[in-house]
Amino acid sequence: MTTLPAPIAKVRECALQALESMNATLAYRYETDEKVVVRATLLERQIRAELKPIAADTTRIVVVTMRGHEVDRLTSSLVLEAIELRLQDAGYPA
Repeated sequence: MTTLPAPIAKVRECALQALESMNATLAYRYETDEKVVVRATLLERQIRAELKPIAADTTRIVVVTMRGHEVDRLTSSLVLEAIELRLQDAGYPA
C-alpha cells in the first residue's frame, strides 16, 4: 500500500498505462465514487490494484499480485514503480 500525491483519475490513467506497457491484459475494471478496482493478467499472474481517494489530490493504492496461491511481491512492486514513474512524467511529485 502506498499513498500518491495525485487525484484518483490521474492515478487510474497511469495504472492502466503501466499495466499496458507491461503487456498485462485488462480483465476487469470496477469504478464507484469510493474506489477503483483494476484486475489484469500477466503471464501466470493475477494483478489487482485498488485505488481509493483520500482527498481531492491524494490517492491510496494497493497492488497485490498472485501467482497461483502465492503472493508475488516483486511484480507488485514493479507495477507500483511503473505507476509512480508515469505520475512523475506527468509532473506529480514522487
